[in-house]
Amino acid sequence: MLVASLADIFRMKEDAYSERKEARDLFDILAILKSQGKPLAPVVQLIKKHGAPKNMERLERMVFRKEDFKEFETVVFNASKNGN
Repeated sequence: MLVASLADIFRMKEDAYSERKEARDLFDILAILKSQGKPLAPVVQLIKKHGAPKNMERLERMVFRKEDFKEFETVVFNASKNGN
């Protein structure tokens, strides 16, 4: 059984975010970057290029660890603020 690599999932999530701007796609990108100890710059770049994510409230209800959502919210806020 073939399974997508984390790098493949990352690229798919980037493509999905560019098309639909869903917060959940951007959150997944942030989680992948954090799991690999990488900078969060790609999240900021996606927001600057495609705009702020939609459906933050829905994502907040779905996220298990609220501190993860708060970190995500801060990244989104700072990127959106600096992008204007």
